[in-house]
Amino acid sequence: MVGIDFVDIFNLCGLNTDKRRGNLCCPFCRKWSFTDYGDGKAHCHSCKWSGNAFKLYAALESITYEEAREHLIKEFKIGRIKIRKKTYEEAYDSVASDLDFLARARLYFEFYKHRRRNKKYYQDKLDLSRSHFSKIINGDFDKVSKEMWIKSLSYLRQTLDLKQLEADLNKGVNYWKDSIKEEGLLEQVNKFK
Repeated sequence: MVGIDFVDIFNLCGLNTDKRRGNLCCPFCRKWSFTDYGDGKAHCHSCKWSGNAFKLYAALESITYEEAREHLIKEFKIGRIKIRKKTYEEAYDSVASDLDFLARARLYFEFYKHRRRNKKYYQDKLDLSRSHFSKIINGDFDKVSKEMWIKSLSYLRQTLDLKQLEADLNKGVNYWKDSIKEEGLLEQVNKFK
């Protein structure tokens, strides 16, 4: 993308612009695997995020792609840029990726419902009704606006720690044993003798 590179976006958003082995620290998964390919596209080899500077800025600011484009064109004083529409295959891949993420998000909410922020917290942060949030979290993309879909998924991708969920799931029974200890529920175990 002419005039904007990913370091510019990182600077604008107050993110670390240091590089390790040529990679930036991914703002989504916090791993040093965010690669700028120099052709206007970047890819994180850990969390698999990929896209251009507009998509990155939209995700970081929880705004639509069009709003990000307008803001960055003004910010960097770029002339007119003709944006190519997504092909059917690109749109298809994007929706499939979103649905995969939402399946993991539903698992996150179920797994941590006993101790972490619940759906209501995220619903309130996004200023959505319970019905709208349910449609998004259940992957009913045909029942919500494109802008609401993009905004909601961008926010959830930034705030849900799916890597921690995976680590806790891999602990199995030990996760729950630690959880019972941490919450002072050891005396309640006697009920199940």
